[in-house]
Amino acid sequence: MLKLVLLNFLMAASLFAYPQDFSNKGKEFWISYGNHVRMFETITPQNQAEQMELYMTSDVNTSGSIEVKGIGFTKSFSVTANQITTVSIPRTAALTDEGLYDLGIHVVAERPVVVYSFIYVNAVSGATLCLPVSTLGREYYSLNYTQVSNSGNSYSYFDVIAADTGITTVEIVPSQATKGGHRAGIPFSVSLKQGQVYQVLGELVPGGGNIFKGVDLTGTQIRSVSTGITKCKKIAVFCGSGKISIGCTGSGTSDNLYQQMYPVSTWGKTYITVPSVSSTNSTFTAYSNQTLPLR
Repeated sequence: MLKLVLLNFLMAASLFAYPQDFSNKGKEFWISYGNHVRMFETITPQNQAEQMELYMTSDVNTSGSIEVKGIGFTKSFSVTANQITTVSIPRTAALTDEGLYDLGIHVVAERPVVVYSFIYVNAVSGATLCLPVSTLGREYYSLNYTQVSNSGNSYSYFDVIAADTGITTVEIVPSQATKGGHRAGIPFSVSLKQGQVYQVLGELVPGGGNIFKGVDLTGTQIRSVSTGITKCKKIAVFCGSGKISIGCTGSGTSDNLYQQMYPVSTWGKTYITVPSVSSTNSTFTAYSNQTLPLR
């Protein structure tokens, strides 16, 4: 039943297209194995490791491959029209701290597919619809949430992946201090080869009792820049939290948060929202880059 619901969601989502062929259906994707609180905990039979799976579907029969060069992982897959194919990603592809990794997950299909990424362990789970390379842009903002959790080492985070060949220079302006020592509002640059990922974790701050807090990286600017030698190139950006409580009193129940960001070039002014059917409270987060000084 769950796969049937997911299939309906994925196929319906692929119907939405925008000017310049902006669609979530495509032949090539770059994806990151985003941060999860379990990466910082001791793994035991009772405290299992998180897992990552990719779900792929299409309205046509097709095949393709998934590769993570940094760990020598390659997996071929086939998709039957209107069915879901699931591929597990090795945990060695996980981004476990702030810094540079050669762990971009590259999905290539012969004919257009829709891809959905899922990181989970037991009830602590998060998922995102993935965007193909054809829809990626050069400027993004991280959209997170107030970082409160019921587990320690729960970080607000974002990942940036170089999608083009050659060297991609990325300028990052953190909205808050990071675990790696970058200061709020102070730009820094990283150089990425195709498929490399740079992850940033927000700094932890004092909580109390069973409440664990960190800074919220919402508003961090992430953009590909020209150095005079290289042009601005496409990048993919994912953001979220290793574990976070949203809409609960105190730290409440918590899950990891995992979402691919849309480039600034696709932003609009009017949106339609859908409230939760079983909850009296629905939380929506909006951000405008016009509140920041123009650079």
